[in-house]
Amino acid sequence: MQLLDKYQEEAAEDAKIDPMIIHDKQMMLPSIKHKWVARLIRSKHELKSLERKRKRDIEDIAEQLKSKSKVSVSDPSANAVARKHHSIIKLDDKIEEMELIVMYLEKLEKLFSSMTWDYKNVVELIKMETLG
Repeated sequence: MQLLDKYQEEAAEDAKIDPMIIHDKQMMLPSIKHKWVARLIRSKHELKSLERKRKRDIEDIAEQLKSKSKVSVSDPSANAVARKHHSIIKLDDKIEEMELIVMYLEKLEKLFSSMTWDYKNVVELIKMETLG
């Protein structure tokens, strides 16, 4: 989960609102949004690739099992055994981790989409403090 930890640290920094540099942060917001959306898309692409690889690997392992078996093995039985293969279990772990990263990035996308309003509220607050 090193990638998720890295993303959490970076997102916390990107989401910080400092009234002293609010103008600079507002100007950077589109590029910050772009960065997180790009990571979301890349992560979704990687997740799909892992899922396709898992499916191919299960088919390959099942075929190997059937060809090496001295008795006839049905496709469902061979696939069930293949799903328990150590390489498939490792892939399942990677897929699960990538699913969590995608879920986190989807939440971040919503968070950064609403940041415009957060900045607006801070600016309004600063105006009220300086006028009052």
